[in-house]
Parts: sequence; structure tokens; C-alpha cells
Amino acid sequence: MLGNGGQANYASANAFMDALMYQRKKMGLPALCINWGGWSEVGMAKELMAKEDEAITPQQGLELLGSLLGQDIPQVGVIPNQWQKFSQKLPSLTGFPVLSELIKPKSTTSQLTLQQQFSQASAKEQYEILHNHIKSKIEPILGIVPADEQNFFDLGMDSLMSIQLTNHLTADTGISVTATTILKYPTVSKLSQTLLEMLRFKTKQNQQPDNDYEVGEL
Repeated sequence: MLGNGGQANYASANAFMDALMYQRKKMGLPALCINWGGWSEVGMAKELMAKEDEAITPQQGLELLGSLLGQDIPQVGVIPNQWQKFSQKLPSLTGFPVLSELIKPKSTTSQLTLQQQFSQASAKEQYEILHNHIKSKIEPILGIVPADEQNFFDLGMDSLMSIQLTNHLTADTGISVTATTILKYPTVSKLSQTLLEMLRFKTKQNQQPDNDYEVGEL
């Protein structure tokens, strides 16, 4: 229901499953598709979910499954997220009508704070701001603070973790940071320098004067 970027194969398969359940329901056949949130202890994302407070335990999952099997619904989402916190990782979610009652409009204070700090800092300070910010975002994802030249993927980062990091950095900097960016610059020092150049370019573009001129009579 709320997948990560770069996983079109999962999205298309899940969309087919959802549609199939509705078709079976129309035909009077048994149908139930559960869009699960992340589980702890089991599954492909168990290491990632071990760091999250909102993970579904196997016991909770089995109890929910037993309850849902008795419901006359073709599709249901079971996603025990702290939605305000989750929306900070994926800011685009705030525009989804289905989530409008769960997510309050996000304040842009934290985003503006980072960008204001950057715009008001000296060249050396700008690098340090990004350097420290990147480390602060990587620590809760990897569980450690990497040295400047340590490769994130040598420390255990996987594709899900890299997407989690790109979501944080995109939301905080206001520039598009992709999984490819992390793959190409997988150390704190390289990523800091890359984001520094991207932000400086963005700032320069924003400061360019408007080329539209008004023509007046002489």
C-alpha cells in the first residue's frame, strides 16, 4: 500500500492481487488481501524493522489474521505506523486523501532550519553542516556512526536502508537525492561533498535574476 521507490515489480504484483480480490468478491467468492506493514523477527525486512517501534510482531500478526478472516472485506491495510513520524520520512504522503485523517500538515520548520543554516554559513561551515547532518541520519539506520571514508554498504546498508536515507535527505535538503546518489557516493565524505555541490547549484539557480523585461514607451 505504501511501498518504497524503485520497486515497481512489487507495486504491480500487489496491485494485481488487490484487484483480484475485488473481482472474486463481485463473483461471490471468498476474498481477502491484507496489505501488511513491516513485521519484526521474520521476513525480508526484519533487520530494518528491528530498529522501528511500529513493527508488527508475529504474535500480533497471527491475532490480526484470525480476526480479519472473519471480516467480509476484500482488502484491508494493517500498518501500525506513527503517521506523523512516517510522513517526515516520506513528505509526499501528506497529499494522499486516504491518509488525510492520519497525517496533519507537516511543519516545514526543520527543513527550513537546515536550508537557512546552509545559506547563512561560510563555505567551510556549509560542508560541516551537511557532514554532521548526514551522520545523524545514517546512525539510526545502520545502528552505528560510520567513519568519513567507510563504505555504507560494507557496514551492512541494503537497498531498503538506502531508500530510507534518501527519503530523509530529500525531505531535509529540498533537493532530489536518489538511491543512485547513495550508490555512487557511499561514504560520509563523498556524499557530503556531492550534496554540497547540489545545494550550491540550487542556491545559485534561485539567485539568478528574472530574464523577463517589461517594455515601456519612450
